[in-house]
Amino acid sequence: MNQAWKGLEQIEQTKGQPYHSLLLYKAQNPKARSDDLAQYFTEKLARPISAANVRQLVHRGQSCSAICSWRKWPVRWPSRPTRK
Repeated sequence: MNQAWKGLEQIEQTKGQPYHSLLLYKAQNPKARSDDLAQYFTEKLARPISAANVRQLVHRGQSCSAICSWRKWPVRWPSRPTRK
């Protein structure tokens, strides 16, 4: 689990996606709703974040966390297959 948190933190630092901060805040405030998270992170990041954005970031962060938990950083994301 520790490796997953480190991976999320690394992704946040390199890619600028607040997966680590968002999932950590959500873990520390389990009753917070998407609207609450959106308002908090809009203020924290000084950019607009909607409740829908929060839900998508949580979903993607959880996926990244699962990958980071069983792979060593840096994670190399698979490229998208091309259509022929």
